[in-house]
Amino acid sequence: MKDKATLLKENEELREQLSYERNQHYLYETWYNDLKDKTDYLINNIKKVIDRVPTFIKIIVDKLFGSQSMNLKFFIQQYDEEYKMKQEKERIKKLNIFRKKEKDIAPIEKNIDYQHKENKKDKDDSDISR
Repeated sequence: MKDKATLLKENEELREQLSYERNQHYLYETWYNDLKDKTDYLINNIKKVIDRVPTFIKIIVDKLFGSQSMNLKFFIQQYDEEYKMKQEKERIKKLNIFRKKEKDIAPIEKNIDYQHKENKKDKDDSDISR
């Protein structure tokens, strides 16, 4: 069994430790509340900004393309990759259609040229026989 002096000393150490723990708890709680307030403030302001983003974008687009000579369609044609890809596909499609028409027309033209040459030969043959 412990004597009274040892128990008092342990009691005093435990009180000091408890006091230290309470101070630490108070500090952490204060820091937590400060951070929570700052976080809430930031979240509220971010929500306000996000709510206004479409308006900001409209203002930016109006300032870029409204009063100046720059045209939105021209800007899109110059810098939008999707638009460029779409235009390129349309151009290739038109070329393919044109080539397909040429391939369809070419045999007909060859046939007509062949017939024309045959007719010319017949006429030449007939001229010689006269």
